[in-house]
Amino acid sequence: PDEENLVIAMAGTHQLWSLDLAEGKLSVIAGTGVESISDGMEKDTALAQPSGLSSLLGSLYFVDAESSSLRFFFESYVKTLVGTGLFDFGFKDGERKKAQLQHPLGIYADVTGVFIADTFNHSIRRYEPSKQMLETVMGDGKPGEGAEKGPEDAKNVRLYEPSGITKLDENIFVVADTNNHRLVLWNRGTGKAERMKIDGEKLPQTVSDATAMKTGSDVAAQKRLSVKLPNTIPMEAAKVNRTNPEIKIVLPERYKLNAEAPSFFRLFEGAPPKEVIKQEWTREDLEKGLKLKTTDLKADTKYTFQGTVYYCLDTKNALCEIASVSFPISVEPSGSETLDVTFPGHAGAAK
Repeated sequence: PDEENLVIAMAGTHQLWSLDLAEGKLSVIAGTGVESISDGMEKDTALAQPSGLSSLLGSLYFVDAESSSLRFFFESYVKTLVGTGLFDFGFKDGERKKAQLQHPLGIYADVTGVFIADTFNHSIRRYEPSKQMLETVMGDGKPGEGAEKGPEDAKNVRLYEPSGITKLDENIFVVADTNNHRLVLWNRGTGKAERMKIDGEKLPQTVSDATAMKTGSDVAAQKRLSVKLPNTIPMEAAKVNRTNPEIKIVLPERYKLNAEAPSFFRLFEGAPPKEVIKQEWTREDLEKGLKLKTTDLKADTKYTFQGTVYYCLDTKNALCEIASVSFPISVEPSGSETLDVTFPGHAGAAK
């Protein structure tokens, strides 16, 4: 809310905490720790999995996911704006005491209203404090997609469990459309919405893996890692001296592959933007072993190895990591027979 303090939504303990940035001290500013919905002064109030926070003009708006509510914190007092009970939920616009949300996770407040990622209603809602009214600005309460090929009327675009929303400039908002694995741009001025395109992509994300394996450069280029993650491991160009080198994925000691996450690796043949996918290893392939066998590499051809792996400490409730690699491979007499791609146990460079 200001330069001195950082407010934290402690969903698991049903509280709001504050970190004093100068002194490095944490304190509880709202919530008894009991999961419920009740208004009142500071620690006497009850919250239910607070998940999204947004400050505005000295006030703090937040959404409680489990009570499907929009709440307001000002001068040590918590007030519920939308929401009636711990497990009361629905999809209803109108006056705040009758309006309903369902498990909202994201929020952004500005002088024009409070915008809510109403996650389980698959929609974006807007609360107007001056009128105390809630309205739907995107989605119709049902999961879906749309706006893949260009701008459409936002009210006709369906989302699938959106979890975050923020503002990019005066009229442009960006929505994290979680289960559609995409970002959606909403232009409040024109009332249009469209999928945000990532630099380098050429075809919509809905193209299937099977199609990508059969078609040529356009789909292959779309599937490149066009956005580098913060934890992309720096790898220099690799040289191999044989046409079927083995690429060994090396995880840190006591780590294992996350069996539920979509780890993958791909070997591209040719130079961008006309490369094609030569080989691909899915999570299911990686579960069988982390020694990847390549075939039929040519000495006069460019190759690129890319992928992302999710891996966790081999203990209960363990910390998990995500890291990506991208580096060129060439076949040369001075190269090695195998390649080791080593992932760190924490954010950092590979060995």
